[in-house]
Amino acid sequence: PDVTWDLSLYRAEIKDELLCLYSAFGNCNVTNADRTLHQGVEAGLGVTLFKHLFERAGAPDRDLRIRLGIYLAESHTNYQRAIQVLTGLPDTDVEALNGLGIAHLDAKHYADAQRAFSRVLALDPTNGLAYQNLASTALSMYVAGNKKDTTKLDEAEAFLRKAIDADPQLAGAYTAFGVTMS
Repeated sequence: PDVTWDLSLYRAEIKDELLCLYSAFGNCNVTNADRTLHQGVEAGLGVTLFKHLFERAGAPDRDLRIRLGIYLAESHTNYQRAIQVLTGLPDTDVEALNGLGIAHLDAKHYADAQRAFSRVLALDPTNGLAYQNLASTALSMYVAGNKKDTTKLDEAEAFLRKAIDADPQLAGAYTAFGVTMS
């Protein structure tokens, strides 16, 4: 297995630091510390155990690949690996396509993300999550464009309305709708 390590020394002298001192009841009491000193040593060790897990014949089942791909994409740890894990799953698998779209969105590959989510809707026009993800793509494009293309906000709103119509229990669609409308 691959082994990596890291050792860091640090020292910081801070003036006027806001500190949260917790009481016995768990309440945070904020106080202004005139001068504080942060110093120490941090050590880290990493071991890559399953590096070639998805590159060999007899790869794990579909569910594991999808969960790993979505985890890698949503945790923003490694979108390239997420795309690699999710690519090659059947293009009729809506869960895999939603995961692949999320990975492309995290990579800022907006056109690829839109294609994946649109493919989901071609297979299942009632998939509220795909509509929500298309809205997230439109919002990301709006932010990436320095908030100049307000048509992206209109697109996001329309997609979120469809998401809520398709799945009224989809909490994330309501949250994104609130963000879009604010």
